[in-house]
Amino acid sequence: EDFFWSTMKREVIIIDAHDEEEIRRKRRTSRKRPRATSDIASQLLATENSSVHVEAGSSVSKRLCRLEVQKTAEVPSIDDLSDDLLVQIFQHLGGLLELMRVLPVCKRWLRVGGDPRLWSTLSFYNYEHVSDAALRSILANGQALRRLKSLSLARCHRISEETVRLIPKSPCVNSLESIDLSWCSGASSRSVPIFSRCPGLKEVKLSYCWKVHGRALRCLALRCPRLEVLDINCCTNVRDTHIIAFAEHCRNLRYLNIANARSVSDRAICRLAERCQNLEVLDLSWCSKITDVSLNAIAANLPKLRELRLNETQVSNLGLCQVVKSCKQLEELHLARCPIGVFAAASIAIHCRTNLKILNLA
Repeated sequence: EDFFWSTMKREVIIIDAHDEEEIRRKRRTSRKRPRATSDIASQLLATENSSVHVEAGSSVSKRLCRLEVQKTAEVPSIDDLSDDLLVQIFQHLGGLLELMRVLPVCKRWLRVGGDPRLWSTLSFYNYEHVSDAALRSILANGQALRRLKSLSLARCHRISEETVRLIPKSPCVNSLESIDLSWCSGASSRSVPIFSRCPGLKEVKLSYCWKVHGRALRCLALRCPRLEVLDINCCTNVRDTHIIAFAEHCRNLRYLNIANARSVSDRAICRLAERCQNLEVLDLSWCSKITDVSLNAIAANLPKLRELRLNETQVSNLGLCQVVKSCKQLEELHLARCPIGVFAAASIAIHCRTNLKILNLA
């Protein structure tokens, strides 16, 4: 009786020999069924060479699956970029200081950082305490500087004259187009003329370089015929002969600042206006010998003039009227401490009401 009840509870199923064999076959097949693989593994196995058969669920299949998953999980790094792309990224850095900070990261970045495309412009502006040793180390990297076009040492007070003389002797001599030595301690009558070796020089800024004399400027005028921008504000002993030399040999001048050249007279400005008719900016501030004679020459020969500075000169109402009538593109006019009357002010208001943006009568 006990056996009967236990048998009823377990649901006894009676099968024949054929059915029993079929069940055993299905059990054997289920044991060999491969484990579920990822879609990536299935695709990998499906695209394998038909001549090589890889059984699903085998150790080879599992290794291939893990390898493919690892490849898809890898995150691209900056090391995967080409050198050309790295150069383009470095070109968007803020300036020299930022570039010098990233170069020591690794040997590859240091090598890529020497690409000449990154050194077409080199400015030490606002780095007043840059030393001779730092500048010499940069100049020693000749290959990087062979495409240097613009160099600024403005307000660098620890640069020596000897170091400045090394610049035109470096590989940048043939590519240099602009040099700014304003307020630079190394700018002198010995170091500046050597820049006449640069055949493509177009821009020279020597503002407040008291150690640069007129004789050095004459050397630049004779040997740099492609000059377009010249700033010699507060240079020492600038005379008519020096300005006339620039007028005769540098016909492409667009910007000229000779402020504080108290020895320059109307004779030089008249010659300048006749020869350099592409002038757009002219600063004659504190040139105390300038009179209406210069203004008449400017009015007759400089139609492209956009900015004129005549602070503390001897110009009068008549000369100013001629200038504002003839220079139709004038945008800035500075007349601080000039004896300007109502007649000149009215003429300025009439003739310059369209383009004039800045008028200084302080």
